[in-house]
Amino acid sequence: MRCARTIGALRVVLLTVIFGFLTLDLALRFVAPYSSVIRLALWSPQDHLSYDHLQDVTDLQAFFPVMPKPFADHAGFILDAHGFRTHPYITEKSGGTLRLLTIGDSFTFSSGGVPYEDMWNTRVAESWEKNAGRPVELINLGIPAAGPHLERRVFTIEGNRLSPDLVILGLFVGNDFSDESYIRPPLERRWIVTRFLHSLARIPALLQARAQARAAAAQPKSDAEPLYRYDEKIPLFSEKIFQNVELDRSLFFLPSWHDRTEKNIASVAMVLEQLAEEVHATGAEFLVIVIPDEVQVNDALKKDLLMYGTWREFPLTSLDTEGTQKKIVDAFRAKGIETLDLLPPLRTALKEGDSPYALRNTHWNVRGNAIAAQSIIEFLAKKWPELLRADQMMR
Repeated sequence: MRCARTIGALRVVLLTVIFGFLTLDLALRFVAPYSSVIRLALWSPQDHLSYDHLQDVTDLQAFFPVMPKPFADHAGFILDAHGFRTHPYITEKSGGTLRLLTIGDSFTFSSGGVPYEDMWNTRVAESWEKNAGRPVELINLGIPAAGPHLERRVFTIEGNRLSPDLVILGLFVGNDFSDESYIRPPLERRWIVTRFLHSLARIPALLQARAQARAAAAQPKSDAEPLYRYDEKIPLFSEKIFQNVELDRSLFFLPSWHDRTEKNIASVAMVLEQLAEEVHATGAEFLVIVIPDEVQVNDALKKDLLMYGTWREFPLTSLDTEGTQKKIVDAFRAKGIETLDLLPPLRTALKEGDSPYALRNTHWNVRGNAIAAQSIIEFLAKKWPELLRADQMMR
């Protein structure tokens, strides 16, 4: 009798747990479209997702949890109707105008809060216009936390119809080779409640990071005029968070991660090869700029990370930062992709003056953006002099 009662009680508990599990899963599916916090908790930049269902840029708001809100004030600039940090544009290109289209992640979007006029893509457009003697329209389709697969899809659904003359993709070594590379276990793919429970521990950190990013991008406004003061000396992250971010990224450069690193580089190269084909089909030129992580540029930071000893059970014996950068550039060029390596000019700049990266921000400061822009213009002048002349590019 006692055994039967115990079994009965266990059945009740089991049914209750199953019912609760199913109810929570249904509730999350219902609420997620209306809650950015839940969507953020269910998402990770490392998730390998399909973007084929995205038919136009309006779909990004509902699908991508960190897509900026339309018409938001970000770092002193009002975003457009889709959440891009770009001036309003129309599909048709004005006569006599050249179009520069830039895609990428946060380095392309705002570089951690750099004023619009000081961004690398703005500087490139202004320099191109000056050299060409014709108007150059910059359309910036950068998205924070975007990876190569999403960036390709953004070009497919939006950039492809804009008749660009030049497309530049900013590829960040720090996380673009780890983003979109993780395939979740079948249980997490089928039941989002398991994904949510798995993410509970990181929700406070996600909310803190989002709050810090928003605080850095928007500042109080006076009644007299809107104010935005960019200060590269005000850190975005605490010392501990910044150290953890860089330690995570440093694993990519470990000799013991060679096979994984090679696989990720090959995967990204394949995506960019497909994107290059799409861009060239429009008649535009395509350039990838390879943006190094700060640990690749700053030897003092690299030394500090190596002193840490071990991270996530991996011994930090050495970091092949320059060798890995070369592998990336060589892999892209082997696919016929025009590639600009920004590691050499940034390392030279640090030796000659102040850091090109903002303090504990992981992004370029104003100086870093200026160095990148100058390197791009010099590359364009050597590779495609007709681009800067513009007499061959009018379409």
